[in-house]
Amino acid sequence: MEFFTGAKVVRLVSFYGMYLMANEDEKRVSLSKPDASDNALWNVEIVTRNPNYPRVR
Repeated sequence: MEFFTGAKVVRLVSFYGMYLMANEDEKRVSLSKPDASDNALWNVEIVTRNPNYPRVR
């Protein structure tokens, strides 16, 4: 996707300004206010078999 071109780390923000964050258990995600910590940083990986679907971790 063109949104992630050249990106290595991103923050995903909702329409309402909330950040998508990984929970401490590393299995669930939640939305948090803008004072988010490093849990709001996501690594971007381009899937080689289908570059239209980036993977975020």
